[in-house]
Amino acid sequence: GGKTFINTLELLNSKEKSEEYSGRYQKNKLCYLLKLAVKNVPYYKNIKLSGEPYKDLKKFPIVDKELIRNNFNLFINQNIKLKKSYYVTTGGTTSSPFGFYLDNSTYGAEWAFVVNAWKRVGFKLGDKIASFRGIEFNHANKTKLWQTNPIYNMLEFSPFHMSNNNIRLYIEKLNKYKPKFIHGYPSAISILAKYIDNHNVKLNNIEAILAISENIYPGQREYLENIFNTRLFSFYGMSEKVVMAPECEYDTRYHCHPFYGHTEVIDKNNNVNEGEFGEVVGTGFLNESMPFIRYR
Repeated sequence: GGKTFINTLELLNSKEKSEEYSGRYQKNKLCYLLKLAVKNVPYYKNIKLSGEPYKDLKKFPIVDKELIRNNFNLFINQNIKLKKSYYVTTGGTTSSPFGFYLDNSTYGAEWAFVVNAWKRVGFKLGDKIASFRGIEFNHANKTKLWQTNPIYNMLEFSPFHMSNNNIRLYIEKLNKYKPKFIHGYPSAISILAKYIDNHNVKLNNIEAILAISENIYPGQREYLENIFNTRLFSFYGMSEKVVMAPECEYDTRYHCHPFYGHTEVIDKNNNVNEGEFGEVVGTGFLNESMPFIRYR
């Protein structure tokens, strides 16, 4: 992630526990983003700002994938050279492709937030990780079911070829590799756990399970923590880089990170009522190429 990763991680490690600094940081970032949007993003050009960012935010309409998809060019920052950004597509839960631009720097910043979150369960840069997630395995049909990723000190296992015979090979490889952390889809890690449980095999000590991309279902967390004798740790996030909410280090509640963006929870009338359930609406701070403001 280069300088962006280093600078972001340094900021998080040194400042995130200061409530005063966090509040000031979020207010300043929100103020900057709203001014940028009104000046450079055509969809917001008619909004008048007062200089009070939390009040001004309410002047911005709540948007969603369909609205952005149908008015795509109106949401692009006209002052950004697109060579400084990259195009992302995601199917999402509806499987209807949704594309957008992200700043090139977004990758490094995002990785810093992930590393900082994992620190809550003891992760340090350079620790060995075994992963079970959606990486492309071009030669899986030739029995190449894992591959090394030296950038992350990670051994990546295919989550799509988890037969009993292959899992036996996975266990052997895991015990040779000796990872400190298992990372990936809870559904795939559950298959591994069931094999360990049913066949009474041993796995080297794992310090934590770093779950991604899927819901953690009732009973699933307890089962995985029991089988691996460790903590399962997850965070809420999205490809659009709008909300990042890691679990607390003390329990399983999720905390929306104030340095990542501004998060609202709204009811069916688009009102924010503290302490009530609702839909997540986020304004992300990492991306200026195509700012997501009050994104449902």
